[in-house]
Amino acid sequence: MQFKALRGAAASLFIAALAACGGGGGGSTTSSGTSIATPLTVAGTAATGLAIPGAIVTGKCKVGTGTATTLADGSYTLTITDGQLPCVLQITNPVDGIKLHTVVTGTGSTATANITPLTEMVTARVLGSEPKVYFAAFDAAVAVQKITSTTVQAAQTDIGLVLTGTVDTTALGNFISAPLKAATHDSLTTGDAHDKLLDALKLKLTAAQIGTLATALAGSQTTDAIKQTVASMTTAPTTQPNSSAGAGTLEILISATAPNDNLLASLATLSTTASNTFCGYQVGTQRLSGVVTAVHDGDTITIGGQSVRLDSIDAPELKQTYGAQAQQALSSRLLGKTVTVAFTKKDKYGRIVGAVFTSSCEYVNLDMVSAGAAWFYRAYQCEVSATTRSALNSAEATAQASDRGLWAGNATAPWVYRNGVEANVPSCSNDMPTWEGNPVASIVTVPTTPTPTPTPTTSGSGSSSYVSPACSRVWVKGYRRSNGTYVSGYWRASPGCA
Repeated sequence: MQFKALRGAAASLFIAALAACGGGGGGSTTSSGTSIATPLTVAGTAATGLAIPGAIVTGKCKVGTGTATTLADGSYTLTITDGQLPCVLQITNPVDGIKLHTVVTGTGSTATANITPLTEMVTARVLGSEPKVYFAAFDAAVAVQKITSTTVQAAQTDIGLVLTGTVDTTALGNFISAPLKAATHDSLTTGDAHDKLLDALKLKLTAAQIGTLATALAGSQTTDAIKQTVASMTTAPTTQPNSSAGAGTLEILISATAPNDNLLASLATLSTTASNTFCGYQVGTQRLSGVVTAVHDGDTITIGGQSVRLDSIDAPELKQTYGAQAQQALSSRLLGKTVTVAFTKKDKYGRIVGAVFTSSCEYVNLDMVSAGAAWFYRAYQCEVSATTRSALNSAEATAQASDRGLWAGNATAPWVYRNGVEANVPSCSNDMPTWEGNPVASIVTVPTTPTPTPTPTTSGSGSSSYVSPACSRVWVKGYRRSNGTYVSGYWRASPGCA
């Protein structure tokens, strides 16, 4: 009995002592009575239908700021000493430089906040300002006033109405805190339902259109008015083939993913000029000009229904490491924009192979190499001038030395990925592109003593080549494309072959 009384007294004293020192609250104290604040921790995932890895997340809060870096799956954990909610977070995509934002509400020391195109829209609606503009001039007092659970819920309701008929967000619940497992470039099928919704949104609206929509949401427009803006973005005109269009004109149907300001551009033009220079580069004399309506990967686009392969470069296949980022890098540069392709030939798939230039004379092939989004494809280096070869070599060397893009990891060259062997790199004898005289010289290794060309067979393999005085052939190994289709091995021959 005496023991029980003593135990009860001890317990009472402990509880009293705990209450005196703030036990059970949001912080703690030292033995000297100094308060120790609990750090604020915000965690989430950054994605656009594909994880955004290696990106810097910056947080600005009612009290405190901090940064974190996203992991390979787009996840991040941001810790701010003495931090207090609410917060605004910003991420910059390292692939295309596009900024996305999210808001964080609450009063506790932990919170979940995804960063996606949907949260970009929420942030714009809640703040009544373009997110990147507000973030640059962050005002804690304004944040406390505007970022509440009530305003966030109202913003999500508005966005759900605006996107009706485009994507269905009803099953998602909270855009900001709903669980999100993003697909990665190494595992494209592992995304959850949230990630698949972002995929669906990306198929309907480009990054540029998301920005336009966020600007509209930041204004005073009604949801009905903004919904009309979305409808104009996602509805393509139903143009019919025009028999009077004339020779040299390709009829196209503009893709629903083309930015709104280009939806009326319904024609691409094909022409031949006497000049073999364009924007200061030595190129082919044929020109294709029009709006880019699709970007298939990091080196292939569609203009007016015509597939175009960017010459002199090779980007990772979509299923390779950095393949999706390379596609996104090219898309951010070209999708929905008017370009000119200077070329001389088509490949065996009917694709135009050429140099792509924007309306401001940006040489996109070179820019992709400089950004670390593609390799200089040296197997075809003799098909460009010595000046262009030098520029491509220099751009690749700089990107590699800076660990830029694909060079930040141990990426495998796409030609090795496809064929299992390194490509033959030819020696170029002069400054003139080889297509001026021999369009296949750059893919054939000529032995010292010509040998008769063997009869082609389906069992050939490797990269051996055979040459006769009038005919050159090389065996190209079969490979599987990223869409699953298999391309059989074939003999590539010069025009002199029978």
